[in-house]
Amino acid sequence: MTNTQLGRRNLPPAQRLAVMDKFKKKIKELAALRKKESDKQFYGNRYTGKLESSPNGEQSKPKTHTDKEIAKMAGVGTGTVARFNKVMDAADDELKKCVQSGKTSISAGYKELIIYESRNMSNSAG
Repeated sequence: MTNTQLGRRNLPPAQRLAVMDKFKKKIKELAALRKKESDKQFYGNRYTGKLESSPNGEQSKPKTHTDKEIAKMAGVGTGTVARFNKVMDAADDELKKCVQSGKTSISAGYKELIIYESRNMSNSAG
C-alpha cells in the first residue's frame, strides 16, 4: 500500500514524507535490532565478525540513520527530511497544514519558521 501511494507521481514531497513519517517508529525498531546484532559481533575490545571499513582503513560498526532511510524511501534528500521534521515539530498548526497540503513547499515553510523564530528571539532578548 505504501509503495502504491509513493509510486504516484503527483504526490508532493511533503505528502510523501507524511506517509513515511508513519513508518518512523518501525524504522527505529529495525535500526535498534541491527545495532543489537552488530554489538553481538564484539567481545570486549575484540571484533569477532566482519565490519565495514572506511576509505582510510579504519573499521566501524554499520549504522542505520532513520532520516536517511526515510529520505531514501520517500525519494527526497536528507535535508528535506530535516526541514520537514522541523516544520512538523513547530507550534504553528496553520504552517503545518499548509506544508502538508502542498499549499506551501517544505523549503518555504522552513524559511517562514526560521524567520518567525528569529523574530521571537530578538523580541525576547530586547
